[in-house]
Amino acid sequence: KDGDGLGLERPVAGVLQVRADQSPRIGAATVTRYVLAEAAPQIKFRAADDYGLSRIVVRKVVIRAADAATQPLTPTDSAGGTAGAIIAGEQVITTLAEPMGRIRELSDTIKVELTPLNLVIGDRVEITLEAIDYRGDPLTSPGKSSRSERMVFQVTDRKGVLDAMRELDAQMDKKLDQIIDAQLGGGGSP
Repeated sequence: KDGDGLGLERPVAGVLQVRADQSPRIGAATVTRYVLAEAAPQIKFRAADDYGLSRIVVRKVVIRAADAATQPLTPTDSAGGTAGAIIAGEQVITTLAEPMGRIRELSDTIKVELTPLNLVIGDRVEITLEAIDYRGDPLTSPGKSSRSERMVFQVTDRKGVLDAMRELDAQMDKKLDQIIDAQLGGGGSP
């Protein structure tokens, strides 16, 4: 009621529902696993968040050929479980995109430059994409993040890359034969 004692004929009513802010989601894939030291492999990714994305980050972990022989791919802690996110070697972090909450879904194909990493044959590069959601000021509310599956690139020479391509071609031929056989009713090859 107001100061004169008058009220609304029908009181205003409503329901407030709180929807929890979910963590972002990100997926990434690549075709090749064997690369040259000066390569720039392409990675296709898609990131989404229920409210908005803050940024997409590329994390590159270099495992040097000398380190790979002496250290396991994933270190273990004293209890026998998997240790932290950083694996042996150097970690390089690059910000790919900063939509600052204006985009809910981002999809793109990127090239990841390997030349600045000074790689040699036998090195491995593990690449993970990370999506961080927007929760206001990045200094006071940094946002939650999710990471894609890691993609491991093995640095090799030209012959190694060509051998990998031949193997992939053979696998594709076999898969195409299976698809054709399935379409023909399983009759097999003539």
